[in-house]
Amino acid sequence: MKIKSLNKINIKMGIMLSFVFVFVSVSANKVEAVGKIKLNEDKKIYKSYGVWGTDLHRKLKKNSSWKVFDVQEENNHAWYNLGNDQWISEKLPSVIKLNKDSNLYPEDSSDTLKTGRILPKNSSWKVKSVTYDGDNIWYQLGNHQWVSTADQFNNFDRKVITVKSHPVMIFKNFGNNRQYTYQDLSTNSKWKVLSVKKVNDVYWYQVGYDQWVTLDQESNSIPNLTDAKIRLIHQSPIYYHAQDEKLKNKTSLSTAQSYLATKVIDGFTWYQIARNSWISPAYDIAGNWGPIQYQVKFPILMYHDFQNDQPDNKWEVPFGEFKEQMTWLKQGNYYFLNPEEAYYVLTLKRKPADNLVWVTMDDGYKSWNTNVLNLIKETHINVTGFQITNAINQSWNLTTSQLKELQKAGMSIQSHTVSHKALDQMTPQLQFDEAKNSFNILNESFGNQIISLSYPLGSYNSSVINQTKEAGYWLGLKMGGNIATSNDNLYSLPRIAVFPGQTYTSFNKLLNDGLNSK
Repeated sequence: MKIKSLNKINIKMGIMLSFVFVFVSVSANKVEAVGKIKLNEDKKIYKSYGVWGTDLHRKLKKNSSWKVFDVQEENNHAWYNLGNDQWISEKLPSVIKLNKDSNLYPEDSSDTLKTGRILPKNSSWKVKSVTYDGDNIWYQLGNHQWVSTADQFNNFDRKVITVKSHPVMIFKNFGNNRQYTYQDLSTNSKWKVLSVKKVNDVYWYQVGYDQWVTLDQESNSIPNLTDAKIRLIHQSPIYYHAQDEKLKNKTSLSTAQSYLATKVIDGFTWYQIARNSWISPAYDIAGNWGPIQYQVKFPILMYHDFQNDQPDNKWEVPFGEFKEQMTWLKQGNYYFLNPEEAYYVLTLKRKPADNLVWVTMDDGYKSWNTNVLNLIKETHINVTGFQITNAINQSWNLTTSQLKELQKAGMSIQSHTVSHKALDQMTPQLQFDEAKNSFNILNESFGNQIISLSYPLGSYNSSVINQTKEAGYWLGLKMGGNIATSNDNLYSLPRIAVFPGQTYTSFNKLLNDGLNSK
């Protein structure tokens, strides 16, 4: 006989009592029977039970059936009263074979709410203990797992769900308030439904006290929904465990990826987004970068236009000079950072190379398309363009399609506000609107990759910094002419303005010492 055990212990028993509970009244002046047993072997009869039990030197025959009027447990034996002072005993653990589908309860009480699990007819279970609540016999099959085969505890007038191809999580609460209990319903099991709730077209079934399940696979893949969220700006590989074997799929780009838990390994923060599913955007970018013990620093170069028609305009660097400067950087083995890489260099104190540079340009001039586009295609360098959103498609500025072509070639499109007005002259609300509206427009047009804002005219104050953070940016860039370091405020990173007429020596000095603040 195949024996099941709720606590997953293999049981080998040679003696078994078959319990067939019928709840029969013997007569009006006799004790009501609480059940009926059928003996699988000859049994001695005792007067009283336990250590006080006296052998009456009589036996009941195998396969005979008897009414039970009381049950007591003593010294790992279950004692059954068959009427008057006649008792038989069974050493525990014994085995119970159910003659009907039976509900499982968490406690040995008629007031206990069902767990929702149904034990099938003719299944056999190890009995850890037996109790009598004054009316009914209860059998303990495991921790907080009890069964009574009395009819009133095994009515099945409610819906039953079947767990088929995969385990189903048990939640505390349901819908968006669910919290995974780290317990599951096993496959091929049936459960009685105590109540049903429908949330966002997903059905939730109560199978026990504050125990809820759903057969919806997506809900089972994301155990908990909390207010904790992380913004992703690239598709992130999903790992079974942090820094472990990758899964084949990736996350979708989302401005609000919910997560359940975090942990930090080697300085990288990992986010659990589902059961056996971890991501680390920082590890994706910087996992192979070497850690450094000293202060991180690198120049952030600032350009604007690259025409050759205004020799007296210090913001207009002839394209030939810009191209030569990029060649010098390549020859010097400089690593060209994009905004996300710059953020992780500054926050993780890790570097992808010894020499770093972040090349930026402001406003969105047409010369980016006529000159810079081919250069970044040919050299595969990273450059960042800070775009004024109100200027897009204007006569002197780039069109949306031109910006997308630049982005495809390798330029990171970032924010230079909506109107290019001095932010430090605005109210906090207008500061926020300038930052947030530009953020939304660029994210919608160029993907969820906007993380940095360059302040128009270099103007900023503490309120501008606060509103920039609130709008969702990770970095804020000013002017100032200094080298950016890991000690700087992430929302007031200095940039070095590159003016026309740089020689190799003067340009190299800018890279190492900074200057040209305005």
